[in-house]
Amino acid sequence: MSKARELAELSRTVSDSADATAITINSSEEVTFADDIFLADGKKVVLGDDNDLEIFHTGGASVIADSGSGSLFIQGESQIVLGNVGNIESYAIFNTDGAVQLRHNNAQKFTTTSTGIDVTGSVTADGLTVSG
Repeated sequence: MSKARELAELSRTVSDSADATAITINSSEEVTFADDIFLADGKKVVLGDDNDLEIFHTGGASVIADSGSGSLFIQGESQIVLGNVGNIESYAIFNTDGAVQLRHNNAQKFTTTSTGIDVTGSVTADGLTVSG
């Protein structure tokens, strides 16, 4: 019997001191939380039968670790942006059916286009082969 099923059989809900439902576990082992989940540094959210995916904070770094045999997908319908907290600076922008932009100090430096790439600034390379 799974841990979630055992917990569900013990109690369908866990309530806080105000008698509000904090956690609900249904018969399909789906867990619903009424509010945020707080974990101490070093504690992990572990997913998968073989603990394939972990999300945790070490105190010095935040980590998403995928150790499974499959791929880790980060999906967005129209755009995926990697940036800092508050979205003040973007490091990389991935557009559906469009350009991928890499930035330095929030300035666009490398962009894919339908015909190749555009580079803003200088390019340093150990070698260059030009065809066409």
